[in-house]
Amino acid sequence: MNPINVNVWLSNPQNVLKLSLNNPNALIDQVILASESVDMSHHGWALLGKARVEFDINPSPQNIQLEAIKALGVGLKKLNEEYGAKRNIFLEAIDKLQAIEYCPEGRSEGDEK
Repeated sequence: MNPINVNVWLSNPQNVLKLSLNNPNALIDQVILASESVDMSHHGWALLGKARVEFDINPSPQNIQLEAIKALGVGLKKLNEEYGAKRNIFLEAIDKLQAIEYCPEGRSEGDEK
């Protein structure tokens, strides 16, 4: 595949002091690569420069499918954890409200007709 030109962005400009510009392997963990047509400066990202990137992607369709399924499963697990906790908060609130016994005004629970 032919190399492509991309912009190299730093999503957290505070990390600029931590960058090791002489070590590309460490640098790649700190930056985001994006198409040259994408401008992330309005999100507060710092443009570090440009890069020529060459991809060597040769997975089989089955591997792509399996990787996509695995990624979706991870996302689903995160959603279940996040929303499961929120769901439990609502269920507990419902249980508490249902446990409250209603007494008409002027009467207490022990009063009979």
